[in-house]
Amino acid sequence: MYQGISLTQAPPFGVVVSFFCNGLVYLFLAGVVMLGTDFFLASDFIALLHCFSIGFLLCVMFGALMQMLPVLGGVRLSYPKFVCALTLINLNVGLLCFLFGFLAPFSTLDFQVFLTIACICLPLGVGIFACNVFVKLAQIKHFTPSLIFMICALCALVVAVIFGVLRLGSYAGIWNFEDEVLLASHVSFGAFGWILALIVGVMLQVLPMFYVAPSFKKSFYKGILPSLFGALLVALVLKGFLGKVADSLLFGVFGALLLSVSVSAFYTLKARKRKLKEPSIFLWNLGFACFFLSSLLFFSAVFFPYASLIYGAGVLFLCGILSIVFSMLCKIVPFLAWFHLSYNGVMSLPSMQSFITPKMMKALVFGFYGFCLCAIVGLVFHKILALSAFFLLFLSLLLLFGILRSFYLHKKILKTSPKLDLSAFASMQS
Repeated sequence: MYQGISLTQAPPFGVVVSFFCNGLVYLFLAGVVMLGTDFFLASDFIALLHCFSIGFLLCVMFGALMQMLPVLGGVRLSYPKFVCALTLINLNVGLLCFLFGFLAPFSTLDFQVFLTIACICLPLGVGIFACNVFVKLAQIKHFTPSLIFMICALCALVVAVIFGVLRLGSYAGIWNFEDEVLLASHVSFGAFGWILALIVGVMLQVLPMFYVAPSFKKSFYKGILPSLFGALLVALVLKGFLGKVADSLLFGVFGALLLSVSVSAFYTLKARKRKLKEPSIFLWNLGFACFFLSSLLFFSAVFFPYASLIYGAGVLFLCGILSIVFSMLCKIVPFLAWFHLSYNGVMSLPSMQSFITPKMMKALVFGFYGFCLCAIVGLVFHKILALSAFFLLFLSLLLLFGILRSFYLHKKILKTSPKLDLSAFASMQS
C-alpha cells in the first residue's frame, strides 16, 4: 500500500498543515464575500473567484506539492519552514490587497495602490515556491506519472500567473494589456493547465494508495497531458485570429477534458478492491458527477453559447474541484499525521479515523450535497445562493477544525507516547 512512500525527505507536518489551514481560512472568507457582496458585479465576481483559486486552491495545492514531491521524488526541498513562511507572507499580503482593491469602490484612487502591491506580492509568492521546486528537479532520478502531472501543473501555474499579472497591471494602471486572448489564456492555463492537471496527478497516487483501486490506464495518463496542453495552445492561438468564434473550440476542449477525467476516474474508483462505502467515496463520486455534468454544459455551449450555460458549467466545475479537494484532504491529513508518528517511532499508534472522525466525514458529505444543490439552483433563483454561502462557511470551519484537531493529536501523541529507540537505525543509514 505504501510502496514508494518515504518520509526521510518530507517537510515537517506543521509546514503542510499551515498551507492547508491558510487555504481553509480563505474558503471561509469566500463564503463571507458571497454573503456580503453582489458578486454578479464584475469586480465582486473577480474577488470571489480569486478567493477560491488563489486563497483556497493555491494554498492547499502548495501544501500537497510540498509534501508529495519530496515523498514521491525522493528529494528534500530546501529550507521548507523558511520557504513556507515567505510564500505565505507574500500570498497573504498580495491576495488581501487584491481583494480589497476589487471590493473597494472604484471611485477612489486607493484601489490602484492595493492592486499594485498585489501585482508584486502574488507572483513573488508563487515564484519563491516554484523556484524551490524547479531547482530540485535535476536531483529526481525517477519520474512517476504523478510527478510528471504535478510538474506540468506547476509550469502551467507559472504561465497563468504571468498572464494574470499582465491583466492585473492593467487594472492597476501600470500598463495596458486589455486583451481577450490574455484573459482566455489566464483562465485556461489556470483552471485546466494547473488545477485540473494537478488534481489528476494527485488522483493517480491517492486512489490506488488509499482505496486499493487499480492503476489508471497508461493510455489515460500518457494521452491526457499532450491532449490538454496541445488543445489549449491551438485553441488560444486560433482565438487570437478568430476572436470569439474560437470560444466554441475552447468550450469543446474543456468538455472533452472533463469528460475523460470524470469517466476514467469513476470507473477506476469503482473497480477498487476495498468495497467499504466510507464517506470520502461519496465526495469523490460527487466530484466526478459534477465534472461530468459540467462537460455536458460545455459541449452544449459549443452550439448554444449562452451565458447561463457557461456559468452553469463553471459552477459545476468549481463544485467538483471543491468536492475532490476536500476528499483528498480528509484522506491525506490523517495519513500524514499517522505516518509521521510511525516514522518518529511512536509505539502505540492511533487509527487514522481518530484524527478526522467518520461523523465529521458524514457531516462534510451532507454539507457538500447541500452546497452543490444550492449553488446550482442559485443560478436560476439568486436568493438561494445565500444558503450555499452558509454551507460553505460550515464546510470550511468543520474541515479546519478537523485538520487542527489532527495536528493537535499528532503533537500530543508525539510528546506523551513511548517511542522506539531509532538511533541504531539512524547510525546504520549514516
